[in-house]
Amino acid sequence: MSTASSLQLPLQRRALLTLQLALVLASSLQGTATGPSSEFAAEVESNISALSAECSPRLSPLRAPGTDFHCQLRWGSGGPSKAADAFGIFEDTIAETSWATLRIHGLPRRAESESDGMSDQRMSFAAGFVEGALTVERTWQHRLSYFGATFAEKAIAFVEANDAYVRERIAANSELEPFWAEVKLVWAQLDGLVAGHLAACKPGRCLDRRSFLLLNAEEDLSNIIHKPFKGALEGWTAEEAAEYTRKTTHCSAIVRLLPGNSDLLLGHNTWTGYYSMLRVLKEIDLPLFGARAADSVFPGYFGALYSGDDFYALSSGLAVQETTNSVYNSSTLALISPSSVPLLLSGPLQLLRQGGTCMGDSLAAMPGDSAKIMSSSGDASFTSRSWARKSVAAAAATSVVATTWLMWELWKRTLRRRSGLLALSRPCGGDARAGALFSSLCLSLGWALRSDRALVLEGVRSNGLALEHAPEPRRADRELVLVAISQNSLALEFAAVDLRADMEVVLEAAKGSIEALNFASETILGDRVFVRRLLRLGCGTLQYASEILRADRDLFLEAVGLWGPEALDFASEALLADPVLFRRVVGQDLGSLRYASQQLLGDLAQMMEFVRLQGLALQYASSSLHAHRGLALEAVRQDGRALQYVSEALRGDLDFMLEVLQNVGSVRWLTLSTVGGEDFSALSFASAALLGERRLVLEAVRRGDDRALSFASAALRADPELVIEAVSRHGPALQHASAELRADLRVVHKAVRQSKVALRFAAQELLHDPELMMAVST
Repeated sequence: MSTASSLQLPLQRRALLTLQLALVLASSLQGTATGPSSEFAAEVESNISALSAECSPRLSPLRAPGTDFHCQLRWGSGGPSKAADAFGIFEDTIAETSWATLRIHGLPRRAESESDGMSDQRMSFAAGFVEGALTVERTWQHRLSYFGATFAEKAIAFVEANDAYVRERIAANSELEPFWAEVKLVWAQLDGLVAGHLAACKPGRCLDRRSFLLLNAEEDLSNIIHKPFKGALEGWTAEEAAEYTRKTTHCSAIVRLLPGNSDLLLGHNTWTGYYSMLRVLKEIDLPLFGARAADSVFPGYFGALYSGDDFYALSSGLAVQETTNSVYNSSTLALISPSSVPLLLSGPLQLLRQGGTCMGDSLAAMPGDSAKIMSSSGDASFTSRSWARKSVAAAAATSVVATTWLMWELWKRTLRRRSGLLALSRPCGGDARAGALFSSLCLSLGWALRSDRALVLEGVRSNGLALEHAPEPRRADRELVLVAISQNSLALEFAAVDLRADMEVVLEAAKGSIEALNFASETILGDRVFVRRLLRLGCGTLQYASEILRADRDLFLEAVGLWGPEALDFASEALLADPVLFRRVVGQDLGSLRYASQQLLGDLAQMMEFVRLQGLALQYASSSLHAHRGLALEAVRQDGRALQYVSEALRGDLDFMLEVLQNVGSVRWLTLSTVGGEDFSALSFASAALLGERRLVLEAVRRGDDRALSFASAALRADPELVIEAVSRHGPALQHASAELRADLRVVHKAVRQSKVALRFAAQELLHDPELMMAVST
């Protein structure tokens, strides 16, 4: 799929038109058809949604990340109120034009005691909240396509660690410097995006924070996960590199100044997979305190704050675009770390301080200002990414460059001291190959330099995966390896063989990420003592245990006790057919039976043992056993709710249903249980034919089933003796009697004597009967 962007957008006029559209839309929603509002009436009913959000800080000290504010939505409420923090208009015309349009407008609302920063934070959160709520369905659809076509699931640990790092840095900077103040607003908008989605999504179609983190890291994921040149740093031909670039990159950009400086032309082209075909054109207007640009327009994707193409037009007069430069060096990719601000989410923030490709443009009046803002940050990984951005001639780098300023300074000082080969004052300049040169230093330097323990130790402290380039003696250095895996657990891959069999070393790596166990030795993964210690980290560690241990009954009994039946996901087939195991765990958690083998679930004797422990175990029995009379009766005897899992044939058998009612002791006990949130009644599972059987309904009534009459056939609900029996035991059952009997003084009198509430269901003509009123008053 290829789309070309060529935007000529007078943003001030667009903002006025959008505001006019919002006002027109508001008047049409209020029912006033004067002026242009009637032109939009049909669209309002079909594909335009409008809402505003009012947000206030949460006061609870126990709030979770991303819940700093509580927002109230006003759907189509006639335009934003004075108390609104943001409002938005979403026009879904994808079916007609292949594009939707989204307009988000922030409304400054500053309380007397509120700082500018808090007001901006609330507005940013509200803007995200409105976007998340308006685009809820399309975001769900985009997520389905995206997760089905990419490797996003593999990056979960990375993006979650990255999110935690950014939040820690924000929290650690109480007096926020400009860069981190901007980042805080980006994360407020991201939190609002998640919260708004969750406020509007339908059950079963909701995305969690993890999904939004992945959607907003899409352009970074390729380099986070895909390392195509590992082990092949040399020997790539131009043709091979070109083929990789064609298949994995995303866009191209061109800037052309016409002769005589008469005009400046910008061109941008995007190509990507068909999973990205749901598109939206966004206009974001956030008049944040001190911003030099208040409006931006850009093509984007649902669920992502940044453009992703990237092509932006700002109301300050700047046009911003980005293109990708492939990374052809696996040692560079190995240095990627979650301890940094995501490049694309730290990005154009444009006017609205949202995520994109050049963080700080909202503070920048001229293109050069943006570079100054970027390079002035004290954050190490951010500084190195600033260098990467400037190295590709004012565009943005393709992904996070995780080499740190500390590492660069270390190598620079070392080279100056030892060889004088390098005399650069900063790792930034016009040469776009600087990054490749830097990342390959540890391969090109001599053995003596790479064997320097202090140097390697500093390197792995900054990025654990740098252990890959250390010589064997350093990879066998236990202390050094522990430092490396404390920074990145996956550094275990590059440790010496003996250390990958060291219980303490492997355990430390697993604490950071259980994926590190992919690199542990088979010997340690077959050690029962070690695997039992691993269990404390989570049941998922069992997937790495040896085949012998995955058939160990006692080990899995311990695992189920710690983590529940999900631990059985990793048990061997033989263990899942072990009746002793399941007799032990069914009592702890009924859900464990969903992991049992079909052979076990089809064994009558074993299932009889299981239902004696928990009647609801019948639901897991093979379909043929659902029709076994003895098993069904035993299950219902233990738990009346098991009746819902009995075969239709038995639930249509009068003798069986009578036996059910007679053997459970008291249907009154059954009615105290619930199924699907409603009071349980045995008759609710009887066949339609049986609901006309007087013997069955009468038995249920006599056993104390207050709802029995509600399931009875029309003929039985008109049976005077049966109804009198029912209302004498439970007066409100009168509501289920026939109209004639609800007008029968004898029947109503019996019901009212049992419960005065029954009077609500009596026929109107009886409400003035003196005898009945006397009964009510006594």
